[in-house]
Amino acid sequence: MLTDDITEQLVRQAGERLLARRDELADVVNGHIVHSVPSYLTLVPREDLAASGRNVLDIVLDALIGRPLSESATARAFAVGRRRLRQGVPLEDVLRAIRMDFTVVWNALTSEAQPAEHAAAVIATGALRVWAALDDAMTAITQGYRHEEVALDRERMARRAQAFTALAYATEPSARLVSDAAEALQLPPDRRLLVMAARLPEEIAHRLEMRWRALGAPAHVIPLGLDMVGVTLWSAQARTELDQLVAGHPERVAAVAPMTPDLYAFPSGTSLARAALRGADGGRVHDSRELVIETLLSDQVGAARTLALGVLAPVLALPESERERLLETLHGWLETDGTTAQVARRLYRHRNTVINHLRRVEQLCDLSLTRPRDAAILVVALKALRYRDTPQAAGQHAASPATQPDGPSFPR
Repeated sequence: MLTDDITEQLVRQAGERLLARRDELADVVNGHIVHSVPSYLTLVPREDLAASGRNVLDIVLDALIGRPLSESATARAFAVGRRRLRQGVPLEDVLRAIRMDFTVVWNALTSEAQPAEHAAAVIATGALRVWAALDDAMTAITQGYRHEEVALDRERMARRAQAFTALAYATEPSARLVSDAAEALQLPPDRRLLVMAARLPEEIAHRLEMRWRALGAPAHVIPLGLDMVGVTLWSAQARTELDQLVAGHPERVAAVAPMTPDLYAFPSGTSLARAALRGADGGRVHDSRELVIETLLSDQVGAARTLALGVLAPVLALPESERERLLETLHGWLETDGTTAQVARRLYRHRNTVINHLRRVEQLCDLSLTRPRDAAILVVALKALRYRDTPQAAGQHAASPATQPDGPSFPR
């Protein structure tokens, strides 16, 4: 009568005979893998394949002879998974290769099952142990593979951020720097780019990056100082995605550089977009061309403050109520391209009231809005008012990392 103890003894004996044939079995398994899984032939060194094959067989044969799975065997299987990820072998191929061990061991077990009258019981019990052991091995290998995926992703993100930052702060990017950035960012060095700077919550910046990538183009939105700086291939749809995420949200704002011709121009596009952002109003995406004056003033904060106080000093010295009425009218005149009728409608005032306010400004400042040079001076002075109380405000979004000593010096 065949008892469980006898079956256990027969399975162990079969396992010991197979253990003596381990190297032979490993060679058979590896031969099947090389011929059936092409990625192993091109990506996995033969020495590595031989060593990992023996490790997996050790786990299987140890299970047959009743040895528990050891921590060292699990660690070796985990390491196999990590190596296969680094070698570029798809996980499906890795698991397919491991499953080939079952076929080889099954065939060997059927030949070693003795005595013949009990072979069926030995094979059935042994097969269950072999499959359970392979399942343990595949679990450890998969965990190692996934662990390395996370580690590799972190490395790629670090390289991406480093390449992005180095290029953004380069004054005259070298061919090597552009080449390295193109590889790390997966951006063609000679394609037109959309470059933008924005003040966005982190989750919105991430959503923008994902939307850009969904268009089929490489895309990156990375913090530089307190700004979010983004780049992708130029397209109308990419600009639309940015508009949709910013428009109507006063706490969000973005500035887009003029079409950047290639990756060599990325640093200047970034600088221009970030400088324009300092003068941008929330709730919309601005073209940097709209903010030429603000961009120029943002790099000359002290001069902007002096200009505002000097040109508009007589207006600023008025009582608050009159001062605010005149400045409001002057802002309206600027934003409506100098059309008094539109200013009147916008501010709910009579057109003659608007005209009187503008004449009052002309008299106080000794300038004429009908003279182009004088009008330009007033426009610049009005734009410069944002710096009169907080002369460093223009630089609050431009702090560059301390690790970029060779980058341009932005005001802090």
